[in-house]
Formats: sequence, C-alpha cells, structure tokens
Amino acid sequence: MTLNSNIRTIFGHNVTQGTYGIEVEVEGDNLPPQVNGFDRTADGSLRGESAEFVFKGPASKSLAIRRINSLYKAYADRGTVLRNSYRCSVHVHMNVQEFSMSRVATLFILYAMFEEYLVRYCGPHREGNMFCLRLKDAEEPVDTFLSCLTRKRFDGLNSDRLRYAAINLAALGKYGSLEFRAMRGPDTAQEIIDWVNLLDCLRVASGRFTSPVDLVEHISLLGSHALAEEVFGDLLGTLPLDGDWGEVIFENMRMVQDIAYIPRYPVAEVQADAA
Repeated sequence: MTLNSNIRTIFGHNVTQGTYGIEVEVEGDNLPPQVNGFDRTADGSLRGESAEFVFKGPASKSLAIRRINSLYKAYADRGTVLRNSYRCSVHVHMNVQEFSMSRVATLFILYAMFEEYLVRYCGPHREGNMFCLRLKDAEEPVDTFLSCLTRKRFDGLNSDRLRYAAINLAALGKYGSLEFRAMRGPDTAQEIIDWVNLLDCLRVASGRFTSPVDLVEHISLLGSHALAEEVFGDLLGTLPLDGDWGEVIFENMRMVQDIAYIPRYPVAEVQADAA
C-alpha cells in the first residue's frame, strides 16, 4: 500500500455512502422508545433511565442535521427531561473511506493544531477525560500513527489502545471513519449541529492541501491566525479562543509535525470536497 492509497483499499472495506455517523448517549426521564433514523441501544456506562441513539447508517451532513433535529423534536414531543451528566457524550464518525492515507494525515494534523480549543468547546469535564483523551494527554496515537506511516503498514491502527483518544484512529480499520469522541451530552440540537459544522470545516480544509508537508508549510507562511480564519471562516468565533491561542496552535503543530516530515508523501492533486 502507498500513502496515496485510499482507506477503503488499505483496510478492505465495502463502499459506504454518507459522510457522518453520530451516536448520542443520554440520561433523562421519559426517553422516546424509538426515533426515525436512529437505533436505540443500551450503554452500560450510563446510569438511570438512559439510552444511546445511533444513526441507522452514515448520512450526508444535511441529513445528519435533520436527524439530530428530529431526535430533539422527539424529546420535546414526549416531554423528555434530559439529565446529561459527565457520563453522557456524542461521538461523531466522519467517513474517510475515499480519502488517501496522506489526506487522513493532513486532517489529523489540522485537528491536532486546534484540539485544545475544540475539546474546550466540548465542555470543561471533557478536558482530560479518560474516554476522550487529548493528544497532549496521551501520546500513543501520535507515535503509533507516525510508525504506521513511516513503515506504510497500518495494522497498528487496529489497536484498542487508540480507541479512547478524542480522535480515534482505530475507527479507520473498523469502519473506515475517524471518530471524534470529545463532545459532551448537549441539551439542545444546535450544540451538536455546531460541533458537526466545526468538524466539517476540518474535513473540507484537509482537501485543499497536496500533502501534510503542504499544510505545515502553509501555516508557517501565513501564520496561525490566518490559517484558523481560512479553515473555520465565520465559525471561528464559536471556539473558546484565549489571548495566546495562535502560539498554542503552533505548539500543537510541533507536537505532530513529524507526521508531516518523516514519511515520504507523494504529492497528490488537491482533492475536491466530497459530501
């Protein structure tokens, strides 16, 4: 396999349509027994009346938003009282089956640059949470990904040891997706929709670069503030940025920049956005 091979080919997945799969873990009173577009399952980590509502297969971003709105409408119609505790969360799977491994590496680096503020957006009890560890909390995802990219052998990404990172690389081999695990259990549909839109900014931006090296050189040329505006546009104000956020982004880039420079990436055509 080469770094320009797509994820579906590398891991032998069947073709799966749709961009996002979402799992919503919730605790509350009078939860709906079923919701169109979702399977309701149990989750042993939750307490009291609880459920995990899981998409019936991946969906386009627009359909994903409609499904999330329908879930919260079902809550309202049934008179559900949400009691979202620290145990509740939202997991978003981004379908990257047709992405090259090089583009996945670019997306990973982009995410890592902004992870501090993305996780902070997800809520204070999500920072340092053992079920969605940031890359600065646990270095194994970076080390494992770098080793796999360098050797061009990706079986190491199947490890369950990667599963509880805020960005779960083990989902590549299992589903052909990247799983983002950091989001809290929200009280409104809009909080999930805003989170999906932020992640989608990263997905779209990852296709604008010919290689991870191109991304790193781009931020070095433009600076972190300009890159952030380019990636998130009007949504940049959604992130809880602080006074020195530009330097934090540069420091996060340095944490993962070996992923860009050690493997030998073939230069790819800039990839068009795929819904």
